[in-house]
Amino acid sequence: MNEDIISCQNCNIKFAYMIDSCPNCNSKKKLIHLELDDILPDIFDTISGKKVNPNLNSKKKMLEKFYDGYDKSANGDLAYKKQTISPEKDYYLEEVKNSQENIIHYCEEQLSNHKNRGHAKFKNNN
Repeated sequence: MNEDIISCQNCNIKFAYMIDSCPNCNSKKKLIHLELDDILPDIFDTISGKKVNPNLNSKKKMLEKFYDGYDKSANGDLAYKKQTISPEKDYYLEEVKNSQENIIHYCEEQLSNHKNRGHAKFKNNN
């Protein structure tokens, strides 16, 4: 390691090598700067979750569901997908982009109007 990448987190003094504590302020906190551009493949994060009210019955418990991240598309390409389903706010959003950032699907509307699409078209909508 060279001295450009190790420093004391407390006083910002640079180190030529890894040491136990800073000779300037005696802090054990270190900042190590690494650049991994050429050795790691692209990393794609995904986050999803639900907002629920545990006091409601099972059909009304979910107040909002979201997904934001990357997944394989139907043709095997990497796709970015952002989706929000909010029965609480009567809101639906779905945006899908291909690996070149071109929008391949976009839908934003009231959830109550979002019927007969995707997996909802297979449900019995009486």
